Amino acid sequence: MIGVLAVAAMLLCSAGSASAQVPPVLRNALSPGLHFSPDGIGLTLDLPANEGGIIHNVRIMADPYGLMTGSDDIPGVKGEYILKHVVKTVRSQKGYLYRITAGPGIMGGYVRDKGKPFGPVAGICGNVGMDLLLKKQVTISFGITTELGVHMDYRNRYNSRITLYKNGLLGTVYPSVSVKHRFR
Repeated sequence: MIGVLAVAAMLLCSAGSASAQVPPVLRNALSPGLHFSPDGIGLTLDLPANEGGIIHNVRIMADPYGLMTGSDDIPGVKGEYILKHVVKTVRSQKGYLYRITAGPGIMGGYVRDKGKPFGPVAGICGNVGMDLLLKKQVTISFGITTELGVHMDYRNRYNSRITLYKNGLLGTVYPSVSVKHRFR
């Protein structure tokens, strides 16, 4: 996890010239879509800043921890806000655009952690990824997100504990895919 955050910090330092590489048509493209990962399934929305070198990414996801094993009947819910910096934009010979992104964010929600009941979770997160921008106004995003946070194990009014959110650290190994439509 520290490695992902270190890579994101290094990439952010070199992101200064990225806005000059972004085509004008992508600078104000609103992109809603679906997000898929073993760590969470839900909705995603990209809101680019005016200069095009920064993407505000918002995700609302159902956390499936415990559903596959049958220990839970309902999923948890969490949200993330990630400030993705466009590090590099490359155009392929066939006209596709590839965008490498990295950035920090915040997260929160109401989820289960390893071996603990449902409780609130909050923390910081980091994302490193790549976007493939197709000609038909479709964006496919691949990435890895790590979460460093705390989970509150609330059993009753007098017996609650705050612990490290282990599923956020373990979720770093899970790749994610998002499919979005770009509106101009």
